[in-house]
Amino acid sequence: MTSTQSEPLRVMSTYDVNTRSNMPEPNQQPISQKDATSHPTQKKKKEKLSSLCKTPPQLIRSRTGKDFYRGLFLGEGGFARCFQVKDDAGQIYAAKTVAKASLRSEKTKTKLLAEIKIHKSLKHQNIVDFVDCFEDDTNIYILLEICSNQSLMEMMRKRKRLTEPEVRYFIVQILGAVDYMHSRRVIHRDLKLGNIFLDVNMNIKIGDFGLAALLASDSDRKKTICGTPNYIAPEILFDKEKGHSYEVDIWSVGIIMYAMIFGKPPFQSKDVNTIYKRIKHLDYQFPVDMSCSDDAKDLIQILLSSQPEKRPSLNDIIKHPFFRGQFPYDLSSECINRVPKFPDFDPQISFENYKRNCKLAGLGTGQIVAGLQGSKKPVEILPSDIVAEKPRRMLPQSLSPASTKDKYKIIRMDPENIRKLAATQSITTGVDSIHRRLGSSTKELGKPQRIDSENLASRSHHQRLPQPSANHQQNIAPPISQRQSSSSGSRLPVQSNEYQPIRPAQQPMDNDISIVSEKITKELEQTCNTISYALSGHVLLPIKRPHADPVFICKWVDYSNKYGLAYTLLGGTVGVLFNDESTILMQPDNFHFNSIKKNLEKSQWDYQSFDDTITQPNLCRKVKLVRNFNQFMQENLCHVNESKISSKDDKIVWVTAYHRSDAGIMFHLSDSSYQFNFVDHCKMIIYNNGYNVNFIDPEKRLHSWDLMTAIEFGQRNVDPQTGLTKFGIIEKLEHVHSTLSYALMDMSSKMSEA
Repeated sequence: MTSTQSEPLRVMSTYDVNTRSNMPEPNQQPISQKDATSHPTQKKKKEKLSSLCKTPPQLIRSRTGKDFYRGLFLGEGGFARCFQVKDDAGQIYAAKTVAKASLRSEKTKTKLLAEIKIHKSLKHQNIVDFVDCFEDDTNIYILLEICSNQSLMEMMRKRKRLTEPEVRYFIVQILGAVDYMHSRRVIHRDLKLGNIFLDVNMNIKIGDFGLAALLASDSDRKKTICGTPNYIAPEILFDKEKGHSYEVDIWSVGIIMYAMIFGKPPFQSKDVNTIYKRIKHLDYQFPVDMSCSDDAKDLIQILLSSQPEKRPSLNDIIKHPFFRGQFPYDLSSECINRVPKFPDFDPQISFENYKRNCKLAGLGTGQIVAGLQGSKKPVEILPSDIVAEKPRRMLPQSLSPASTKDKYKIIRMDPENIRKLAATQSITTGVDSIHRRLGSSTKELGKPQRIDSENLASRSHHQRLPQPSANHQQNIAPPISQRQSSSSGSRLPVQSNEYQPIRPAQQPMDNDISIVSEKITKELEQTCNTISYALSGHVLLPIKRPHADPVFICKWVDYSNKYGLAYTLLGGTVGVLFNDESTILMQPDNFHFNSIKKNLEKSQWDYQSFDDTITQPNLCRKVKLVRNFNQFMQENLCHVNESKISSKDDKIVWVTAYHRSDAGIMFHLSDSSYQFNFVDHCKMIIYNNGYNVNFIDPEKRLHSWDLMTAIEFGQRNVDPQTGLTKFGIIEKLEHVHSTLSYALMDMSSKMSEA
């Protein structure tokens, strides 16, 4: 998935044409054993297998019946080409495309299936997310998370060299991903600048597992000569009898660190044999005309030890004094093009930033924040993973499962059909649709949880909510982590995978910014700044405002693949955000309704109030759907007793947009509040521009805090073993800040394009 475009990735149109003329020359390619022994002056170059890959059709259909629209060409490697693809919801992915004609032998096919199996089995915030794989008659498509800031290679081409604070930040994340891979007995064997990508938030994402190997045990050794010449470890080249193991990735980290600081790999030469000779004799120098700290030089020398057993362990590496220098909290995408100006960090703040990033990457604590990794069990490749069911198929069912044909069946929206649809997972509740997209079955889902909202509005701070009775249905919100391992089932993913733009229903939020866009953007920016300021250690003076009764979504159901998102607010109001971006609200009396839709000409919301006697066909149809959704939620989700809930004003509140991720779901409400439902069953409502927080913990207790009190609560209650705050308060706030920051960037970019 190496990206060779110099311009930022842009959203495709169906008219984008991909021709051979716009495909750039490849970079230095990984070598095989045969390549390593070939003569360097060979005149005729072998045709790359990627040349057999024809441009995919404009419309690609997966086994599950999901459509993807092919877009821009991103780049190519030795045997694959990469294209942008977009699904019906507007989500963009990178499609690594392999021509079936290039899989000429069973060995080549088995290697590809092993790559898919290994990558699919890895789940870590610093590894490119594996989304899906499927095939047509010509190609095999591996759908991956797209990294909009391209790779470290592109960054180095623009910057030439990186500062040491940036190197510290990136190396910690690289080490976290390597540590996770090694814990799964996977060695990457092709770590290099071109295979290390950057997501929208400038976080490291390691990709391309084409040369990755799976060890049978920690003592297992591999003997295949493979890798990229500038990054290959000496034991791969010169100690084939003994073989190689995890240490080859440590060597590559040393090469990457040297290249980031000095602008090129230490053994670089135009002649491959000269590179190998320099590697054998450890022939490299530190340029005297380039500044570099002694700690950085010392760490590079340790990492580039010619004897594998003398290279440090990953936990020893992060304890090196090099990481005690200036360490940023995060990095801006502006770093891609110009040298960042860092303030003079207080040593304690740098150390806290270092510890935070180590924790996020899973270093030092021995654990990774829940949800950012899959199982720690070793990856296994079973016979079923490399045997296809049909002669024309190359991908076995275990790697590319098909769904039931009823999944996309058109049905009438009546209560009986809703119940049937729910039974076949066509209607998803909570984060169930995330499980469905990732191919898990209902048997793998965690136990549902509900929040009983009876008397909630009248309860004081930190009062426990009533437990659900046995005969009540429950709000389905299974935790993602229970698909993987019970040890991480109750902990929070701090950051989701590649950011998906906030969207109303299925469509991207292309027009939302036209509706009071300046006000929304200003409030969102202030909320982000407030949370960032507080998390960075500054003290906020609480804003004295009248305490508002908590307003939040207590149950919801996502049927956006056909109709929209339905939800019930605490006071009993039922709303549906339809796919046409209009909203219908049914008041608690089930008789009075509100219609809310955009007026793009006047840049405002248009409201219409009506009752059950309405005769307009379009509104009648939507009212019927709202009633059907309400009946479904009453029968299948948690019971809400509205009789004792009071409201101090009649202000209408509705969902304007929402954002789905592996961490859960975020709702943006019209009262400028943001509700985050996490997979550990906690809910966090941010309002008053970030100054106030309502929080419902796993024990169903309501906490109402100002932001500083919430942070102080987390800091006073830290688990000494995991280093996590109680209920993951700080980690959740960091996730909130990250998500809202992405949303702000998304809205700002759309405003600038308008």
